[in-house]
Amino acid sequence: MSFNYYKSATINHSQCGTADSSNFPVAINVTDPDLKTVANGGFVRHASGFDIRPYSDSALTTPLTFELVFYDPTTGQLEMHVKVSTLSVSTDGVVYLAFGDLSISADGSSNTTWDTN
Repeated sequence: MSFNYYKSATINHSQCGTADSSNFPVAINVTDPDLKTVANGGFVRHASGFDIRPYSDSALTTPLTFELVFYDPTTGQLEMHVKVSTLSVSTDGVVYLAFGDLSISADGSSNTTWDTN
C-alpha cells in the first residue's frame, strides 16, 4: 500500500482502567478536514473512506485490525474501532491513521476486531 498521508491519534492512558488490557478494541471518533475526500478539499481518495487504515507505527509497517463504523466524506468525520495489542494504564498509546492511497477500493474492516463474546 502506498499512503500519501497519516495522522496520529493518542489514547489517553488515564482513561484505560486499572490494569493493562490485551487485544482491546479502541473507539476512534474524530472529525478532521484532512479526512474529507479529495472532492471535498481533503486527502481521502475513496468516497466510503476505505483508504483510511490504522497502523501501530509511524512507518506504517504494522497494520491494525479494525472495523469502520462511520465515515462522512464531506465533513471528515470518522468512527472506527481499532484492535490495540496492549492498552496501557501507565503510558499513552498511539494509533496512526494512514490515508490517501488511490489503489484501495475495498473495505478492510474485520469482524475479528471483537472477540467471540
